[in-house]
Amino acid sequence: MTELLLIVGGSVFGFLGLLHALYTFADTRPPRRLAPDYPAMLESMRSSSLRLSRGQPIACSVSAGRRTRGG
Repeated sequence: MTELLLIVGGSVFGFLGLLHALYTFADTRPPRRLAPDYPAMLESMRSSSLRLSRGQPIACSVSAGRRTRGG
């Protein structure tokens, strides 16, 4: 019984993950499913940068076997 519950629970998450991946790749051009309802929000998202980069473009270069980050 425990194995059955584990399989069913894992299948639900697997199905939802697969559906998310399909919707993500299908919405690369033009977004319809995973897009905000308000056009102003979409414009705001397009004009902002990622928080991971702290608003600065990330440039990576390789020199003498070392990888450096510049920005």
